[in-house]
Amino acid sequence: MPADKMEPESVRAALAAAFPCPEELFGRAWHLQETAGVLGKLAAAYTAESAKIAAELYAAGMTSPNYTVDVPVKMQTTVDISKLKDELPQVASDLLYVTGPNAVKLIGERRLYELAIEIAGDSRVALVEQVRIEDLRKALLAEELGRYVSEEEIPGDRARISCREGGTTQ
Repeated sequence: MPADKMEPESVRAALAAAFPCPEELFGRAWHLQETAGVLGKLAAAYTAESAKIAAELYAAGMTSPNYTVDVPVKMQTTVDISKLKDELPQVASDLLYVTGPNAVKLIGERRLYELAIEIAGDSRVALVEQVRIEDLRKALLAEELGRYVSEEEIPGDRARISCREGGTTQ
């Protein structure tokens, strides 16, 4: 089968012929789950190998009548901030900022919290306040923690099947 005619259905049929899927539902779910994991790893390996070969072909300047090598590019735009500040100080002053993560690095979360209260007020800050559970666990005794913390089990992204010890993988 030519590579340009490959379809998911034909790959699945080839896999099913080589690695039959059990009829029993637990076994079937486990088989599909494990196959998906292997296919993910295989897809990553295929992608890396293809990209490596394409880069080598491009670097060597090789061409083909049937294929082209496309090298995606991203435009990266940078601003010369010091030049902008020197030549257009008012524009720079109006546009300069630091991101939230950088503000945290520069002045810390606690000072940022205090400034937010000063600027926005208690009631607005109360809508977005947070406490790290790790910090609360350090600050309180274990018997006090239950008054302020509750836990709830929520389903994860996907249900998974696991083989029990001595269980079959067929």
